[in-house]
Amino acid sequence: MEDATFQSTLATAFETALRYLDGLNRAPAGGSVDVATLRSRLAKLLADSGRPAQAVIKELVRDVDGSILGSTSGRFFGWVIGGSLPSALAADWLTATWDQNAALYS
Repeated sequence: MEDATFQSTLATAFETALRYLDGLNRAPAGGSVDVATLRSRLAKLLADSGRPAQAVIKELVRDVDGSILGSTSGRFFGWVIGGSLPSALAADWLTATWDQNAALYS
């Protein structure tokens, strides 16, 4: 994959994440989309060929809109998961980027 593809795709994810975090205290803590709507958005046939990575991310963001539980919000009292501290979120991104299996040492 070309560097430009990584840069544009990660920039899209980054911008989406910042918009989400910026609006978190104003958004409902619960989802606003019912499960049938979410399923209908996500129930798609897989393409025979690949699609541009940035388009996949934009489609994912569009399709799950209204269904993300605001568990990182200060107004969500259902579970204690750990929160999205900047360092924790950045470390999670790096873990996904490095694509390592933490169960094994080789």
